[in-house]
Amino acid sequence: MFRARRHKAPSARGGFTLLEALIALVLVSTGLAAIGAVVATNAKSVPALERHLDLISSARSIAAGLPPDERLVSGSTAGETPTYRWHIDVTPLDVAPVAHSPWIPQRVRVQVSNQSGGSFSLETIRLSRRPTQ
Repeated sequence: MFRARRHKAPSARGGFTLLEALIALVLVSTGLAAIGAVVATNAKSVPALERHLDLISSARSIAAGLPPDERLVSGSTAGETPTYRWHIDVTPLDVAPVAHSPWIPQRVRVQVSNQSGGSFSLETIRLSRRPTQ
């Protein structure tokens, strides 16, 4: 009626061995170290990126504040704020003149540099009215 049960011997594949657990731990720690290195590199580059974006924003605001086309004259202008220095060069564009055109193309170059040595240059072309004679 009752049968005696035999206990099965634990199989060799029933769990992890100590060596397998150590290898898994080494693989996980290596992956975490690589992720940590990437995060540290990104954390260091964020302030530099913010400074560069600030230079771009400053150059764009200076270019947007230039006088209207009628009053834009060739020459150089420079200035300084507490956070950056700027320089504007307005020069005639070297192109063949168009007969009877009321416009003169001018190259406008805005250079902005900050105190940490970073700089950004923005170049554009604006049309100015030809002076009436």
